[in-house]
Amino acid sequence: MNNSSGRGGSQHSGHKKSYETPDWDNFYTRLGDSVKQRKSSAVIKIAKEIGKELTAVATTQMRKFLDEIVKIHPEQIDLNIDESEELDVNYKNKLAILRPRFAYTVTKGNRDLKDFYMKVLDKWLAGADAFNKLDLEYLHLFIESLIAYHRVDAKN
Repeated sequence: MNNSSGRGGSQHSGHKKSYETPDWDNFYTRLGDSVKQRKSSAVIKIAKEIGKELTAVATTQMRKFLDEIVKIHPEQIDLNIDESEELDVNYKNKLAILRPRFAYTVTKGNRDLKDFYMKVLDKWLAGADAFNKLDLEYLHLFIESLIAYHRVDAKN
């Protein structure tokens, strides 16, 4: 069951408190649609929602995602570039390397971090061969927003 809150209906047994697994597929679909439609405010909103789902994840674990993105794309985010600008092979190779680096990062995280990576971020990065420069900007925007909102929610 997909809904706008990003929550799914499955629960884990064996716990006194029921735990609803985030609806990662819903997040992935909404994120993909928002990027295709070039809606930066929607991308930021989804990052905020996902950040709330990952409050049990250490900020240092989350920060590793941003550190890797900044290695590839150290410039300020610019959403006003020409969408037809292609990424050169060097950028595409660097994006491809993110998948195993992020996979390694999540091996040290909790289940929510692993689920987020496998069901949202890795699926998005699987399409990196078709990324243009604007797609890279949106990836950077999403990760930076996710880290910022995660920090806020983790402190509360």
